[in-house]
Amino acid sequence: MAMKQTMVCSNQEDVFKRIADTIEGSGRIVQKRLSNNALKFHILPMKQSEVRVENDKSS
Repeated sequence: MAMKQTMVCSNQEDVFKRIADTIEGSGRIVQKRLSNNALKFHILPMKQSEVRVENDKSS
């Protein structure tokens, strides 16, 4: 049973990392929670000040 739980957790982490990498420039993930087979998190859009800083960096 412990092996199965570890594998599920690993798959959840892979999914979470892929989503986090995809939205890196447009938002941020907060309140990540793992419980049993559920992975829950919130995606918040970037604040206007964060968008300005990102634009300044790219200039």
